[in-house]
Amino acid sequence: MDRAEPLTEEEIGEIAEIFSHFDTNRNQRIEVSEFRNLLLALGGELIDGEVEAGIEALDTNRNGTIEFDEFLVWWGER
Repeated sequence: MDRAEPLTEEEIGEIAEIFSHFDTNRNQRIEVSEFRNLLLALGGELIDGEVEAGIEALDTNRNGTIEFDEFLVWWGER
């Protein structure tokens, strides 16, 4: 589902706070273990391979992690 309106500065700031909360090693990217924690915090039950599949789906530059711009697109569509 595409969002009809662009994100506001306030929404981007809120998403940045969420990203920072889960970027526990502060390297400006969400790694597999951090993404697992994020999904668990959202209340999901994880099956084998689901975390890795999520990273693969969101990782548009294919470096194995989720950077803020990738996270922003995903979270902004929620």
